[in-house]
Amino acid sequence: MGTRHLICVFWKGKWVLAQYGQFDGYPEGQGVKVFKFLSVARNIDNFKAGLEHHIYEPNQEELNAIWAECILGIIARASQPQEDADSAELKPKKVPVNLQLTFANHTLFCEWAYVIDLDKEVLEVYGGGEHKHDGHRFKDVGDKDADVPAFVYSYGFNELYLTESENEFLEKIKQACDQKNDGDEAEDDFSLRESDGDDDEDGKDADKQIVKDETKDEDAQRSAKGSP
Repeated sequence: MGTRHLICVFWKGKWVLAQYGQFDGYPEGQGVKVFKFLSVARNIDNFKAGLEHHIYEPNQEELNAIWAECILGIIARASQPQEDADSAELKPKKVPVNLQLTFANHTLFCEWAYVIDLDKEVLEVYGGGEHKHDGHRFKDVGDKDADVPAFVYSYGFNELYLTESENEFLEKIKQACDQKNDGDEAEDDFSLRESDGDDDEDGKDADKQIVKDETKDEDAQRSAKGSP
């Protein structure tokens, strides 16, 4: 299913991966793949090794070939030497990786984003969009007024290790989404009530002005009748 998304990695104080994906970006798809990958501690060590030594800037054809894959596993596997068919030697592989961070600003199309912070050892899940604000993960991505993915939930790596199943992983995201939606609806309701209050005040002011105008008309009519 075509659900566009980003899988991003923040390491050593900077973005090292922002991989666009065109398919299965929802939590039940790529989200579960990320969860399963991070749930195995040795994967993270292999992944760091892959990031350190086995990535390069790809061309468009190579990008197309990996859009449907989970980039995390591809990079981790690259750190494991592969046997060369011609030389029978074990040689490390190289993986094409492209930073596509500004896709995060296209929140109408970037439906989900997964951020792995290897410095803080957390996985952050984002869905939908919101305006930038201080402290937001994507605050410095794109233009000042650009939208960014809306934060949903954050998992520490230790929490991921203790999560027993993908259903438990998905349930936490669902609960977080429900809470966020309830909060958004309450905020919208407050805005509507506030707007209604302004309308009431405007209506009262208009009524007062009508009364004043009618009084002036009556005074003018009395003056006209009293005049010779």
